[in-house]
Amino acid sequence: MTLPIDRPGPYLRALSWGLHALAPHEDYVPMNAARAHLAALDPAMSGALLSPAAVDEASGLPAFSWMERVEAEAILARRGSADTDVGDEALARAHRMDPALARRMEQRRALHRHLRTFPILPMSTLTVVVRQVHPRTVFSLRYDRVAPMGGWMCVRVDLSGAWGWTGDELFQVHTDDTVTAVPGLQHLFSRHVLTPLVALFDQVQAATAAEITRITRTFVGPFWFPGGPVPDDAPEAAHGALVLHLSQALLSREITQSHHRDPWTPRVLGERLPEGFGMFRERRFAATPARVAPLQAWSRSRGVDTVVVPIRPVRGG
Repeated sequence: MTLPIDRPGPYLRALSWGLHALAPHEDYVPMNAARAHLAALDPAMSGALLSPAAVDEASGLPAFSWMERVEAEAILARRGSADTDVGDEALARAHRMDPALARRMEQRRALHRHLRTFPILPMSTLTVVVRQVHPRTVFSLRYDRVAPMGGWMCVRVDLSGAWGWTGDELFQVHTDDTVTAVPGLQHLFSRHVLTPLVALFDQVQAATAAEITRITRTFVGPFWFPGGPVPDDAPEAAHGALVLHLSQALLSREITQSHHRDPWTPRVLGERLPEGFGMFRERRFAATPARVAPLQAWSRSRGVDTVVVPIRPVRGG
């Protein structure tokens, strides 16, 4: 769906405030990058440069095509600098000759300066760091993706090997101590990122032949808002309101007893977990203040005491 001309700003700011209220932890896509991405889309900064304002019908988040335009502008911004940006004198001349053109020039300058200052969400990227070398070597993989359908997701996997294991068949450790993964690993995550978490565990285990000690997948979204896509079976309190979801599934050896704290997604009956692992699932919400208590009551009616926080304006966006 395409938002009416007067809706993108309020929509984007409400989504940004919802993220701020929920304060996603490090297992989610980076919050500051997400909010910087939304700020770039906001007509208050970029005018109509990134239009049309398209929203994904399934998730209620900005559509992939809309998000991708920010990445394209970021590439252009990085090729320039403050010295190559249009100057004030040139803008003044443009205002005298063509005010509409001058406004677009100002907006592009503001957008590029913003994109050179703040990181934005990666559309698809795999990063690797060495978390531990003794008594066992642990590599931590992180796959961030803005999915064409399905929200903003992050998958994190900890791979462990005996002390001295270098993971040469999977990673390249550079002289500056940065680590990159072989291309096949990114392809693996791209293909299987939406498969059930236990199946993803099996795929990564088979592909790496390493010991997985922890795997988690998180989603930002869906985002329900007035006039936007809301499922028929959504709680009554969600209709005509702002509701942002954050959800996580975590499979780890450190979880001794599995927990299900997701009132929206049913439990997986008969799910077979890897031996020695427990599963933790949760979903949290940010919502219009008047709908916080009704959503908490709905959650409790489904046997889950989940977190629901109010969406409130944030100074400075």
